[in-house]
Amino acid sequence: MKDLLSIFIKYLDEPSLNDKFLVDARLNTNFLRDLMLGIFLAEKDAIASSLTFLLWLIAKTPYVEETILEELKMIAYKKDKLKQEDEDEDGVGAKWPILFDSNDLNGLVYLHASICESLRLYPSVPIIKKTIIKDDILPDGSAVKTGMQIFLSFYAEGQMPWIWGEDSMVFKPERWIDDEGKLGHDLMSKFYAFNAGPRTCLGMATTFTEMKVVVAAVLFNFNVRLVEDRPIILRPYVNLNMKDGLSVKISKRTM
Repeated sequence: MKDLLSIFIKYLDEPSLNDKFLVDARLNTNFLRDLMLGIFLAEKDAIASSLTFLLWLIAKTPYVEETILEELKMIAYKKDKLKQEDEDEDGVGAKWPILFDSNDLNGLVYLHASICESLRLYPSVPIIKKTIIKDDILPDGSAVKTGMQIFLSFYAEGQMPWIWGEDSMVFKPERWIDDEGKLGHDLMSKFYAFNAGPRTCLGMATTFTEMKVVVAAVLFNFNVRLVEDRPIILRPYVNLNMKDGLSVKISKRTM
């Protein structure tokens, strides 16, 4: 499968008649540079924001942390990353810190569900704006006219009880897991943290991969405890984040 940059280069060299914006973009030698830089920067800030909220929610919900750790322990022992004979005086394997690659984490259902649940409550992009390019009628019967601007709040949608249930404000990764212990797909039709349909965020898969690797490394090697009396104040901007950041106490974890 070709990478995104290769696809754009191909279309810039051989644009179709329907890709007028690519024909115009070919006249601008900075187009590809600016496009790729925008993607990288957008992903960096979004993942940083998403990781902060995820670690905060996990630290507030001990049973979620324990469940994720149990998943990680199974992977660690399976790959022989923890060896009792190599323990140091702190009780942690000599190869500390224990790190996981993306392939290690692909099958971890609860970790994936925890990320989905965190992004449902606190999407990195809380609101987006769409401009109507053609008169249309929405499914609910509302008429929209060319040039109108519509604001969509993913933050509000992710907390609506008539969509997610009466416990919509509760951080509950289990809602994403079916009776067979697998990731359920029925909720994805309500999940707009990455937009949906043909406008789905190009960085969706990368975001999940990077968040899994970082969270696994942090939780498996460190205790993360919240600093008391530090209220969390949301700051909605281009990315949703915490006004004063997240204050935590970090200590080395012993297994």
